[in-house]
Amino acid sequence: MSSAFGVAVTEAIVRRLPAYQNKEKITREDLAREAMRLIQDNGKNIDALKQAQSLKDIFGNGISALCLVYNATGGRLDLVEEKNWFGSTYRQNPPSYFENGQWIAFLHVRPNVFRGCSGARVFRSTTASGVQDIMVSWSIPLATGYINTVWTQIGSRGYFSSRWDSIYRTLNNSSGMMSNGNVNNNLRSRVGIGGSSTAECIAILTHPFNPLPNEY
Repeated sequence: MSSAFGVAVTEAIVRRLPAYQNKEKITREDLAREAMRLIQDNGKNIDALKQAQSLKDIFGNGISALCLVYNATGGRLDLVEEKNWFGSTYRQNPPSYFENGQWIAFLHVRPNVFRGCSGARVFRSTTASGVQDIMVSWSIPLATGYINTVWTQIGSRGYFSSRWDSIYRTLNNSSGMMSNGNVNNNLRSRVGIGGSSTAECIAILTHPFNPLPNEY
């Protein structure tokens, strides 16, 4: 199992920033805002990509997705469900949870020379409206004439467990190389994928936020 990349953006860290030193309460919105501002802090995004690329170098030729997920939800995310329609995680699974302001990375590869790779992961968050699940899915087909696709959606706890057939149809028939999902203004998800047989699949999971009145 690999580790998460980057230092968690916590209330203590945000409190030390000049714009927040006189703020009575640090909110989840504040934590999400600063996590997004620090998305490339100390090269943590590059470290995550290097991890996926190092696994790809070992795997060698073949259809594969370099999957990177960033947490800017203002709280912890737990990896609660995996779905592999075709393929599997190669060598190192991502951590079972990661904190606000951290990246995770893993490599998803085809099962054999006759298939592409297609999978999904579900991350669980506790928000103001309760527990919610964020689903991120991707597909890199083997057949010519088809494009790489992604699909993301946000639902209630356990929402996706009984819906994998319909998710797979949406992923392959009505989605594209970019996808956005949101619910109740508490969570948002964005995911995109490249166009080659080895492609980066990058998901950004956030809590909505507005700029500070006096942005620094």
